[in-house]
Amino acid sequence: MNKIKRRHSRHPLSIRVNAELNEPAGNSYFYSEDLSYGGIYLKSDFLLEQGDVVELSFMLPDEHGSQIKARARVVWVNLQMIESMQGRSAGMGLEFIDMSDECMHRLRDFLASQEIEITGLG
Repeated sequence: MNKIKRRHSRHPLSIRVNAELNEPAGNSYFYSEDLSYGGIYLKSDFLLEQGDVVELSFMLPDEHGSQIKARARVVWVNLQMIESMQGRSAGMGLEFIDMSDECMHRLRDFLASQEIEITGLG
């Protein structure tokens, strides 16, 4: 079986994420399973459809409590019935498609600090 090479490293992270939805209109809250520079995986039994675009906002657990706001697209959905096969919680993977330069820098700095913490444990 071929392994897919990821563009961005995933970092395990459980944070509350607010999603502004168009249909049904309103806000929903999710919890993340992991975060990368390119996107986020949200755990949920309430799944959006592949291709749906949402506005996300969340706080990074860094020393500044940096808020990240981004537009994201659902790129894949993991159904509950195949949860155990993939070793992931039911949920969906979202790709960041629009984010301010300031938020991109905050996210990059936070993820770089996580790399240091992970590789520095040795």
